[in-house]
Amino acid sequence: SYPSSLCTGYYPTEGYEPCDVNEFDELAKQDVERPQYRWFAKIRLHNVRPKLSHSYWSESKCVELDNFMVDNGRIRRAELMTIWATDLDWETFTHAYVWDSMEVLDLEKGKASLLPREMIETILDYYGKKTLLKGEKDKESEYITSKEFCNSIYGNFVYKLVSDQVYFDGDWETRKLDDEGDPMFYELITQVSDTKANGFFDLGLICSAIARHRLWEFIIKFDSKCWYMDTDSVKGEFTEEDREWIENYNKK
Repeated sequence: SYPSSLCTGYYPTEGYEPCDVNEFDELAKQDVERPQYRWFAKIRLHNVRPKLSHSYWSESKCVELDNFMVDNGRIRRAELMTIWATDLDWETFTHAYVWDSMEVLDLEKGKASLLPREMIETILDYYGKKTLLKGEKDKESEYITSKEFCNSIYGNFVYKLVSDQVYFDGDWETRKLDDEGDPMFYELITQVSDTKANGFFDLGLICSAIARHRLWEFIIKFDSKCWYMDTDSVKGEFTEEDREWIENYNKK
């Protein structure tokens, strides 16, 4: 799922910039698979209720919550909730819930495009070897290397550049570094970026959002027929017509 998202998805390759919240409606009309802009927004919603039998939004991903019900860690309903959402997650949200009113509190957008061709070709090369060499006894070392490299590409996007600092002065103390006051933060993040960083967090965030959006297209389509869902699969009691829909989706 993740290599597919990296090779076929559109990313904010030029970064994000703040924009007028009045642009929200126009941006939200885009095709999220092939958008002109990727965007993310801070949104406050009132009286949120479910449309589906499955609940979508994680409680841990809410900035603000009031008088709410949780379904296995996900919001079932809420009198008030405030979230940060990517364009991909927002589209899924609109299929999963209804609400009485909403306010867009903050909005940023960035021009969207495919990742650089060299990166896509590298991912496809590792993925191809991982797939073709599986089970070949005399190629086991090359298979393992290709699999590890393929699986680590996403990890390089979301690599934690600066870890918390731990001090011992009679008692252990963990200090969280942030960019709002710790003078070491910028120095450390510059040093680590120069030596270890191979990707950008914004791109890693969109990779997982694309994968999640594609998975939820199936959940929205089949809803109560889905018994179990994972990163790139759904299990349930599907008809031949359902199977045809799935096969056509995979071909697309």
